[in-house]
Amino acid sequence: MDRTKALSLFGLLAAGVLAASLGGRSARCGSPQQAQGRAEEQAPQLALVWGKLRGFSRKAQGWELFYQPAHGAWVVRVLVPDDAAPQKPALEVAGWLPGSRLSLEAAQRLAGGERAEGFLERPARRDWYFSRAAVFGALPAARSPGRQAGVGVSWAAALLAGLLLAGATARRVGSHPVDRGLRRAMLLAAALGVLALPGATRLAAALFTPGIRPFVNLTVLVAAGSLLLATVAAAAYLFPAFPSRPRWWTWAGGALSGWVLGALTAPPWAVAVAGVPGRVLWLLAPPLLAGYLLDLAGAGARGLLAPLGRLAWLLLAAGAVLAFGWGGSWGLPLGVALLAGALPLGQGVWFATAAASTFLPGVWWVAVGWLGPLRDGLAVLLATVGGLSATALRGGKVEA
Repeated sequence: MDRTKALSLFGLLAAGVLAASLGGRSARCGSPQQAQGRAEEQAPQLALVWGKLRGFSRKAQGWELFYQPAHGAWVVRVLVPDDAAPQKPALEVAGWLPGSRLSLEAAQRLAGGERAEGFLERPARRDWYFSRAAVFGALPAARSPGRQAGVGVSWAAALLAGLLLAGATARRVGSHPVDRGLRRAMLLAAALGVLALPGATRLAAALFTPGIRPFVNLTVLVAAGSLLLATVAAAAYLFPAFPSRPRWWTWAGGALSGWVLGALTAPPWAVAVAGVPGRVLWLLAPPLLAGYLLDLAGAGARGLLAPLGRLAWLLLAAGAVLAFGWGGSWGLPLGVALLAGALPLGQGVWFATAAASTFLPGVWWVAVGWLGPLRDGLAVLLATVGGLSATALRGGKVEA
């Protein structure tokens, strides 16, 4: 049994054991559109127009919706639990918006008699803060949880970035055949990704701030996303993948691994993707680009460990297990990249692409409770199985 078959069988057995543990998982959620209807009908209303729904994020207990009017003077957040009534909306108001200077007694009356923690003087109003409420001028609302000061970078993300740099260097220095068809597919995937960006801004609504018109943030986000996709497309052209004919067990191992990882982890951002417009584009373009990037990182890991000989693939497999177990959210792509690096040259890109293609359907199948994403995920699964069957019938022993 060669190294590829050994790794494939190990991956299939491990994925089967993990899949057996999914029987008790039944927590499914409704769509953000359903949460929007409940919020606008049942949530306590504020003394102002909320504005347009700009985005949403998935929380442990339900959906958090973000509203902002076109003038951008305020942002309204409302949490809609899956099995309870919507909570009182939270409000963030731009500091320049004029209002009132209420006394402590008047602010306490609006806040329901809570004890004040302090106040903040604005240019044209006074804001009172209580333990669970706030009064902005004369507008009472739930107290906003505030925004994170910064986002930390995990060791898995830093290691993945380093492996991408190592893989790009190795492919730039070395020489190998170029699959022009695959390179064109990467450029097409990047173009399709640009079409998905307007819907993807729904996932970045937490970046919208009061005092800035929402179209400014939309323009910045779409421009930044387009620049990122152009960078990935340029990398795919300058450092192309080196594919050989896919073996059926490479496809099967990658597809099953991606499905199981998605079903076990079900990250909130992946659940939220099911509710964005054009989610079908997320099943077509990003998996191909993600598979290329993960294979590039795997090539970097393989090149760095090449002096160790046959011990290298064992270290890569062990590193993948550590990444899956202790790498957090970034450990998932790092683990797939290390497994792709452990495979023979030319097979990693197929393994990583198959894993990326079934990750979102795996998440949706266990965590999403409305029809559309489940139907799309099942269609991707059938297409993957069809590709496996065609590859198996053609025979997987011939190398391109």
